[in-house]
Amino acid sequence: LIYSKELPWKNDRSRHSLHKICSRICSFPPSLVRHFILNYSKEGQIIFDQFSGKGTVPLEALLHNRIGWGNDISPEAYILTKAKVVKINQKQFFIYLENLKKQMGFLKSIKETDPRVKIFYSPKTLKQILELKELLKDKNDKYSIFTKAIILGILHGSSSCSLSLKCSHSYSMSPNYVKKYAKKHKLIRPKRDVIECIKQKSLNCLNDGVLKNKGMAFNFDSRNLKIKSNSVDLIITSPPYFAVQTYAYDNWLRLWFLGYDYKDINKLLVNANSEEKYGQFMYDSLKEMFRVLKNDSRCFIV
Repeated sequence: LIYSKELPWKNDRSRHSLHKICSRICSFPPSLVRHFILNYSKEGQIIFDQFSGKGTVPLEALLHNRIGWGNDISPEAYILTKAKVVKINQKQFFIYLENLKKQMGFLKSIKETDPRVKIFYSPKTLKQILELKELLKDKNDKYSIFTKAIILGILHGSSSCSLSLKCSHSYSMSPNYVKKYAKKHKLIRPKRDVIECIKQKSLNCLNDGVLKNKGMAFNFDSRNLKIKSNSVDLIITSPPYFAVQTYAYDNWLRLWFLGYDYKDINKLLVNANSEEKYGQFMYDSLKEMFRVLKNDSRCFIV
């Protein structure tokens, strides 16, 4: 435990542009992660986050010549983590986007789209989102993963490349609330060229350069990691909060884009109001942390 009024990472606001891929609730700052990586590991060692969220830990590890591993059972978090540990060539990525664009234009109607989703987008923009949703479905190559992650980051928000009505960029808001708010404030659903918005966002994210090394992303239950025992040099992680966040619902729109119903994903997550259930979940997760850690190595839990 660290007791200090002046935490050593508190005033460090620096962050690599790749951290901007997507905003997500309950994320810790890169400066906190960087402090523990630089002070408690050596170059070439494996840094692991069992609940990786948007991939802050593995990215910081890679940026400081360590090997970054991240794991998360939630699909949107897994995509964001994986996008940050693959080596992207910017020129090849733009070629990939142009090829995607050539395949678009096949959708004739958006009538069957979930009405909750329609609230957020203009028909023109929604049509393109649906086409990309179909084209990227089940694709796991690095450029498909990176494209999906960029889309998750602009699927809703208030920036010039956000695809939706102005709303939160950190979590997927309630459709009914957004509908009422938009009507009250006379908000207009923007007509966006989705491929151009992806390009704009990706240029922003790659502004500080691309990674020299690549890491690993896993999609396991934290209580049953398919990772070799005694293989990790340092763990930095932030487990799900007890009885506070509804992680699946908070990402319902992102999960929809990836082809999931948030209710199904919620069943995989531990959103417990029971201390006994949460305690058992944490006990089993801690056992896995202990198993994968090397002897005489450290684990920092926020």
